[in-house]
Amino acid sequence: MMPFPERAGTASSFLGICQMMFAAFVGLGIGRLLTGSALPLPLIITAIGLVALIVFHRSRKVRAAG
Repeated sequence: MMPFPERAGTASSFLGICQMMFAAFVGLGIGRLLTGSALPLPLIITAIGLVALIVFHRSRKVRAAG
């Protein structure tokens, strides 16, 4: 958002919408998997955390260049 400060509000709003949509879809998926056990909840949370960690490490060069 640094190169385009006049669009920071729009970018922030879009990021919020993306986060809410992702949370809604994950919530729907977990709800369908919770039939008799709570095990899908920690498994999905762990999987999402691992994906976030992988994305964080893979985007290191992009973040360093910015």
